[in-house]
Formats: sequence, structure tokens, C-alpha cells
Amino acid sequence: MADGTGGDAVPPPMPVTAPHIAWSEWCRWRDALVSSGEDQLGTRLARQLVRSDVLVSHDGARPRSLAGSLAGTLPGTSPGSSAGTLRGTRFGGRPLLDPACAWPTWEQLPLSFLARVDCAELAAAGHVDLLPRHGHLNFFYAAPWWYGDAGPLDDGWRVVHSGDGASEVEAPDGTPVFPEHAMRTTVNLPCPGGMFLDLPHTIQDRLAALEAAWERLGLESGLDHYPSPADGRPLHKVGGFPLPLQDLELDGFTREQRLLLQVDSDESLGWCWGDQGRLYFTLHETDLAAGDFTKVSVISDSH
Repeated sequence: MADGTGGDAVPPPMPVTAPHIAWSEWCRWRDALVSSGEDQLGTRLARQLVRSDVLVSHDGARPRSLAGSLAGTLPGTSPGSSAGTLRGTRFGGRPLLDPACAWPTWEQLPLSFLARVDCAELAAAGHVDLLPRHGHLNFFYAAPWWYGDAGPLDDGWRVVHSGDGASEVEAPDGTPVFPEHAMRTTVNLPCPGGMFLDLPHTIQDRLAALEAAWERLGLESGLDHYPSPADGRPLHKVGGFPLPLQDLELDGFTREQRLLLQVDSDESLGWCWGDQGRLYFTLHETDLAAGDFTKVSVISDSH
């Protein structure tokens, strides 16, 4: 695939914008939104309240906003690739684990593997967040139809960060393995989190002033480009703010927490969380900055 300059490099996933804009222009918008947020809110508050997310889709469940030229893949993420270990963000299939890492268990049972997120892929695509810049995040969960009435309870999940030298690992005998999908990762522009969080009025006022400043600068945030719920398609994503099914605010999610992964019910993957619900893997910002994934929490939401 040409990169538009005569070379053979594969471009990063194209951001969600309407109308479509050049990659360099999108980066300019992203940087201007982040800089303006820091000017209006201060660095720490801006990092908590102005976030970009990455919409994750596959051929069987692609949000309409990612159709056609608005979606792309990085090297190694092509669904047709079959040479060696497949890199890139993938749902289902097998995790990438370091040689010394045992398969995660809960109540002495092996957990089901859900997804792996390629951190280097997201960094190369322009995602600005506290996620690691290298390796993969592997997500495991006690799928309730497998673990019965015993799960999941307080900690029926694990998130494992593997290094660049990790390799694919087969699931233990008898563990459910979900269909593997190579995922397209599409970075959204930063958006303010006022509507997704329970915030004091003073901070809400500052966010309103920030959005007014963005409008004066002619900038539009990623809030304008989320796929429509009316599509009825799964909405998986990394980072940003949770998108609950019932209310705008997700009970238990605060501005100090980071959304690692939002996992929707998805028929093509064999996933159904409650009544067509969603799972939200979250981690406090200080633990994420320290790379401590032992403290991840999961919040569930359902119709």
C-alpha cells in the first residue's frame, strides 16, 4: 500500500473525522485540542478530562463511522496475514504471553482469553494516553456461561502486560476459545469528559469554557464522531471514557480512573454480557502510570 508520497510504507489507521482530513492535519487538530485543554484546565486536570479513544472493529462488526476510507490497518494487523505470530490488536484466539508467565486462573480455573491490545500500534497511530508504549495488554475474564453461578465475583479477571518477546500460548484443555478476529484500530480526536463524569459545577464551567474556546478555534472534538447507537453494532474501544448503555455516567467510574478496554456483546465472537451488556476494564491513573495491572477492576453494564 502506498503512503501517498511514493513510498511503500503502510499509513497508520485513519482517524475518525467528517469530512476526511489528511493525517498531518488530524495530528495538528489533536495537538491543538490537547494544548488548549491544558491552557484552560491545567495539565493534570486536562489529562483527566480531555481524552482520545480508539474505536476497535472487525469485518463482522464494523461501526458505520469506520467504513470505507476512514479505516485502516497497521503492518501485521491484516486479517489475511498468516506468516508467523500475528501481531496487532486482536479479539479472541490466543494471548501473547512472556515465557515465564503462567496462564491466569481464578478459583483454580483457567480464565477465558478475550483480547489483546497492541500498545505500540496505538502509539504509532497517534493515541495519547498513559498506556504502555510497547508490548501487548492481554485481557482475561471469567465468562459466566463457563464458570456458572460462581463467577464472576470480585476479581474474576486479569490483565497481563507482555513484552516484545512474548509468543502466542494455547489455552489449557477445556478452556473456551473465542473466534479470532484481527481488529482495525481507529483513533478518535480528544473529547471532554464532562458529560461522562459526575463533576463539581466549577469544573463543569471550566469544561464549558474549553469547548467554547475550541469552537472559536474552529476545532471539533472526537465527541462528534462516535458511532451512532442506532447502528446496533458492537462498540468496542480502548481509552477515553466509558459509553454506558443506560446513563451517560457509569456508576463507579471517576476522573482518576482510566478505561483500558470497553468490551461489547458481540455475536460473531460468542460474547453476551448479561442482557446484551458491556464490560469495562478500568485502572486508577497512578497504577497505570506505574504499570501495575494487578489492580484492574471490571465494571459491567446491561440493558
